[in-house]
Amino acid sequence: MKFEDRFKFDKMSLTTPHSIIDITANQLEEDQTFSMLFTEAKERVSKMSVRVIPIDDPITQTLFEVYASMALDTMEYNYFDTH
Repeated sequence: MKFEDRFKFDKMSLTTPHSIIDITANQLEEDQTFSMLFTEAKERVSKMSVRVIPIDDPITQTLFEVYASMALDTMEYNYFDTH
């Protein structure tokens, strides 16, 4: 699951009884709570500054993602379990 999807569902789980399994993208779009939270998140993200580091080697990219997640203390938003 992509970060933005996880963020949406995490925020919704605090306010609505939906289950990830039981709801579709179309239903999410119609959900007022989701719509409000998603709009707030888009506004917050639009004010962020980002930097992009192109890394072509997949092994280096994987190691960098884990390192950056630990260094920036964002482990709670990143999942590296692939099994």
